[in-house]
Amino acid sequence: MSLTSKLCKKAVIFGLVLALSGCFESSQERAERHYQSGLTLLDGGDLPRAIVEFRNTLQLDDANLGAYRHLAKANRSMGRLGEAYRDFLKLVERAPNDIDGRIALSELAFWLGDWDEFARHGGMAVKLAPNRSEIKAIDLGMNYRTALIEKKSAERAGLVFAAEALATELPNNSILRQILLDARIADRRFDDALVLVAESIAEAPQSMRLYTLRLELLSRLGKHADLEAELRSMLDVFPDEKGPKETYLRFLMSHNRSQDAQSYLEDLVLSAEPEEYDAAMVTLLQFIQQTEGADAALARVDQLLAGTETGNGFLHAFRASLMFDMGQREEGVSALHEVLSSETLKLDDAARLQSKTALARMLVASGNEELARIQISEVLQADARSSDALMMRANWSISDDETDAAIADLRTVLDDRAGDATAMVLLARAYEREGNRDLMLSFLAQAVEASNNAPKYAFRYARALVGDGKLFAAESILISSLRIEAGNFDVLSTLGDVYLRMDDMPRAQKVAETLEKLEDARGSSAANLLKTEILARRVGPAQAVEFLEGIVLRDGALVPKTALIQAQLKAGQTQAALSFAKAAVKDAPDNLELRAALAMTLAAARDFEAAVTEVETILEHTPEAAGLYLQLARIREAQGDPEAGRATIQRGLDAVPGAPDLLWAQASYLQAAGEIEGAIGIYEALYARSSSNPIIANNLASLLATHRDDVASLQRAEVIARRLKNDAVPAFQDTYGWILYRTGAVSNAIPYLEAAAAGSPNDALVHFHLGQAYASNGDRERALEQMVSALEGVGPVGDSDLRQEIETEITHLSSVSVQE
Repeated sequence: MSLTSKLCKKAVIFGLVLALSGCFESSQERAERHYQSGLTLLDGGDLPRAIVEFRNTLQLDDANLGAYRHLAKANRSMGRLGEAYRDFLKLVERAPNDIDGRIALSELAFWLGDWDEFARHGGMAVKLAPNRSEIKAIDLGMNYRTALIEKKSAERAGLVFAAEALATELPNNSILRQILLDARIADRRFDDALVLVAESIAEAPQSMRLYTLRLELLSRLGKHADLEAELRSMLDVFPDEKGPKETYLRFLMSHNRSQDAQSYLEDLVLSAEPEEYDAAMVTLLQFIQQTEGADAALARVDQLLAGTETGNGFLHAFRASLMFDMGQREEGVSALHEVLSSETLKLDDAARLQSKTALARMLVASGNEELARIQISEVLQADARSSDALMMRANWSISDDETDAAIADLRTVLDDRAGDATAMVLLARAYEREGNRDLMLSFLAQAVEASNNAPKYAFRYARALVGDGKLFAAESILISSLRIEAGNFDVLSTLGDVYLRMDDMPRAQKVAETLEKLEDARGSSAANLLKTEILARRVGPAQAVEFLEGIVLRDGALVPKTALIQAQLKAGQTQAALSFAKAAVKDAPDNLELRAALAMTLAAARDFEAAVTEVETILEHTPEAAGLYLQLARIREAQGDPEAGRATIQRGLDAVPGAPDLLWAQASYLQAAGEIEGAIGIYEALYARSSSNPIIANNLASLLATHRDDVASLQRAEVIARRLKNDAVPAFQDTYGWILYRTGAVSNAIPYLEAAAAGSPNDALVHFHLGQAYASNGDRERALEQMVSALEGVGPVGDSDLRQEIETEITHLSSVSVQE
């Protein structure tokens, strides 16, 4: 063997030894190697790769506190605040007294608006190191929020002064900056606020929220040229985010610059890299579909397919989706199947999975959810992190009350697409279903922020705030959205409703005037109805009806005649409503909507036989009109004939099998007749079809908790009713409280049942439930008071079974009191 051969052999053996030495490296040593590599990358400013190394460290050593700390800081620096929060949380779970972790969590919770978490971590931080400057800022933040909630203006002003003083020591503290920003905006010092925002962006250049706030401030100052420049800047800062692109397009469209918007999208297509071309082209085609119609988009696709894009499978898939949207459902599904099975069309793996997800959406819309679930399962087997597929699966999990699974899927989506507003809204739904209203509101707020105040997200968040009675917060969200898209009908309508609830008629009037100017055909009608309500509140319902009459006589198209009939009935002008309805039907005898309004008016005038005749006449022409059977059943009930009402509902179900409202009515009749299992069966079917409906959820949960004793039924009732616990509706409070009582959580049940009894003072069953809870809790005196109230509520002709139960409880409680 030559010397060279010997050297080569030794080199191979030496290399093999080195390679094998790695095989014998302990997991602790490998973890330390990844950790040191992460620190080196961190020092070099390579945050993405440092994050990977720290994650590798924690997979091997989940007790490495330094890895959690550096991972959290790196994510925070990159603007991944949700991930940073979770990493800091894992740190303090392992080291509860880690003061820097508590400070970071407090600051992030304050930024994210998670006030429970802010109070938890902030309170712990104050206990651990009350004299540290950062903790003084946290304490200021807690006191400032309290002053805002309690509307203590003088105290708030003092805290702002203290924040300004402390900011000289902590110029980059995020809590102090937010306090000062809030104060500047509240004092309408918008230019000063812009300076603070600029300083904050310098510290956190990837914070979408700060850029969005700067947009709003520029809008308030009327600096439209600067606003457009800022939007263009955001396109450069966030090139991979959808939000800035959508905001820029909305801005152009709201200024009637549709051609500029399309040119921008055309430029994106021309400049797209090959792997980005399909996505850019689809965005352009969707824009054409929205602005010019599906036919125009289809023509553009066909033009592309007839040219250089003949073999582009993704465009063929989009064409199939367009056909589906245009009402050609079977053809669209068939065409997409052909694309997926084609051996000649070019469709890479990612496009294939996107097309399968699109097919799943079509199948859901066509009523074939079972097959759609199979499609999504196949997509996720191929790519477990496919965001669109995960969101579809999460949506199903929410409907199935499997909220933990939904939350896990959506967290995965947000790990990969941190600014996805759709995923945030789904997370909000999951937390709402779970009964966590604070987190629901938090994610709705984050969706608004991520979308730069997009109307569809602002509208949803505002409605939730209105439901909680937070009218000023809702107003602020809606106005911010209108600054980006001034003529959005849904946002304006909701804002009008908010001002009515505030009893702020001047600003409601301004909204009505804005609605009137919209090109949207709904604007004039909504404006007139809003003006009618304003008049009714200012000068009374009679004058409001006169206003509507004038509009109907002048131009009936601006306000439906049925709206005038309803207004007359609401104002107590039954005969006037009847005369108008009869005249309207005489002028348009084939208008079934007017005939239904006439039937309603006849019933209000207690001319029941004439009302029945009118409804029957309509049903001869439209036997599939489920609502008319309900109306007829109500008339029969008003006549004192519940059996005829029940028979009418059955007749309706024979004509329109499965009609949800009719099934609901049938369940009510079964429940009244004591056929509880039949009613439960119907509510189960309705819940399977629409588990998001809170009334169906309440009724099903209530029946399960009241009439079944097995553990499985009571657990299911609790899962279904969790979403109701934060709702102020007395019936919902009673249901949730009663379920807690039935599952043994008596002390927890009492506050809910007390709230229900306060809201429904004449409901015998609610008082009975509260009385039983008091009795089980050892408070016999208050239990007896509630049972007496229940007996008064049920009365001499009420539910005899309930009356007997109440009387038995009163006898028992009275005898126990005497013995004591």
